[in-house]
Formats: sequence, C-alpha cells, structure tokens
Amino acid sequence: MGLTETSFHQALPMLLLDGFPKPNSFTGNYDLLAIEHYLNRVGGLLKMSTVAADTADGFQERLALLG
Repeated sequence: MGLTETSFHQALPMLLLDGFPKPNSFTGNYDLLAIEHYLNRVGGLLKMSTVAADTADGFQERLALLG
C-alpha cells in the first residue's frame, strides 16, 4: 500500500470507514486478496454496480436445471 506500519495504523480508522477489510478476528491477519479487491475498487479498476442484485432473477431457470 506504500505506507509505513506507523502510517498504516494512523490511517486505519479512515480506511475501515472507507470499506477496507477488517483483520481476521482470530489471527489478526489481513486477507491479502480482500485488500487487493479494496485497492482495485477505490482505484477505479472495478466497476461496481449501484443496483443490488436481485436473487429472484433467473430463479426459474436455475430451478429448471435442477430437474
């Protein structure tokens, strides 16, 4: 992320408010893929939909596949 450990800990409260992934509650470690996803999102590399997915969309088709 380009931050020293001290700078990271100082910025962490604001990062968390911005959607930065929280550390694992058992180990205290961070999920590196989740951090990469966060950085891609805030960097504009991911196009996020502003409309929530409707789980009912395509339900009948998925149900038919089950037989």
